[in-house]
Amino acid sequence: MELPAGAIRVAPLESSVEGSIAFPPGVWSGERVEGLVMQFSAGQLTSYEATAGTAAVERVIVSAS
Repeated sequence: MELPAGAIRVAPLESSVEGSIAFPPGVWSGERVEGLVMQFSAGQLTSYEATAGTAAVERVIVSAS
């Protein structure tokens, strides 16, 4: 939300996140990733798939754990 005095950034409680996030094409750890969709339930990543770059996504997920 943009206000005259600046911006306010909000985020849900992590444990309340449900659903899917579809990412635009990008580069993860130097590898092209396309068609990435992540599924979340109760704030936890439950699955993900990509049409290209799945190994790069997995490396980022493992390193963030």
